[in-house]
Amino acid sequence: MTWIRRNWLWLIVLPLCVAAALFAASHRLLEIYWPSQPTKPIAVDSGTVHYQSELVNAGTTYERNIDVTFNGSSSVDSHEGVIAVEGARLWAFDFTMEAASDVIADGCTIVALDADGRQYFPRAATAQDPSYTELPAPPCVPADAQGPTIDYFTGEVTDSLSPRPSQWDTRLVIAMPEGVEPSAVRIYWDLPHYAEFAIR
Repeated sequence: MTWIRRNWLWLIVLPLCVAAALFAASHRLLEIYWPSQPTKPIAVDSGTVHYQSELVNAGTTYERNIDVTFNGSSSVDSHEGVIAVEGARLWAFDFTMEAASDVIADGCTIVALDADGRQYFPRAATAQDPSYTELPAPPCVPADAQGPTIDYFTGEVTDSLSPRPSQWDTRLVIAMPEGVEPSAVRIYWDLPHYAEFAIR
């Protein structure tokens, strides 16, 4: 019996093992070139931050230059049909945004932090009020004047029918357990860049 016939199974398994090893070794490179954690804070000056980052999609780079002012937080019963599940409480975070009309500003994410540094994300511990029939507005832009938006599958950029104003207000909500209050809120569009505002 030849060596190849004795070891045919291992010859099939070997490329799979090599591929798995290369994938495991590439994790650090993925984090460098495709970061998934907020590791680059942007300095906040008197409650306002100039958020500057780049969005790369379908081989095209888009600049984001957005001034973000945090106006405060409050406990609310609902927002645009979003309610907290039993045992949780809904918190609203109010921002004022300012950007040129051609800047893609939709799709931001916020994260609430409590005094112990635990993080709370949108859509967790929330439900939809069945009596609310309107479509939810996209995060961070006016519902009726979103400005340019990008289709992340095709890379096509389309503008809203109404031009987005140079300055607008937006409210974003997160559910937190009853008895827990936010001590800070983070906002970002493109990781690893983020801004964190303390809540007093």
